[in-house]
Amino acid sequence: MTDILSSIAALLRADFTVEADAGFPTVRRIPSTESVKFLDYFAALEPGGRGPLLDVTARLGAIQFYPSPQAYQEALDLSANNAASVQYRAALQSGHFAYGLRYVDPRMARAMLNDPQGMAMMAQTRSTLDFQPRDDPPKDLTPESDIRKIQTAKAPLLRKLIEKALASVLG
Repeated sequence: MTDILSSIAALLRADFTVEADAGFPTVRRIPSTESVKFLDYFAALEPGGRGPLLDVTARLGAIQFYPSPQAYQEALDLSANNAASVQYRAALQSGHFAYGLRYVDPRMARAMLNDPQGMAMMAQTRSTLDFQPRDDPPKDLTPESDIRKIQTAKAPLLRKLIEKALASVLG
């Protein structure tokens, strides 16, 4: 099974390399705070630190194809012991990725901005930080820089769009 996992990991790694070299055009379209955090973290890495992160991500992705107890244990070991994985998880738990409206979904960010008590608490917390949290929404996901003006999609609209897309794909 190790040979199969290594082959899948190599295939994923090659795809990740193409995506990374192109500036992650596919990942940039994913409206997920975790995707935004990953892109920001990856951009902040030194070029030498990017390869190991792509390697461990590819290996963890390959393990998903064979969810056996041995593969699960390997995934746990990689997450706990691989330097790139440990640094990535630690960075995402740091204040740089924990604070800032950039890393909150637009509805929650808008609610926070419209709540006077929430704004006061946010100002109090920010006064103790030794860095400036990012509040800018990802430009790839919205051209609007004011979070209060971002209109999020509602479920009925999404259903219509998905049904139309599936109808064109599946006939």
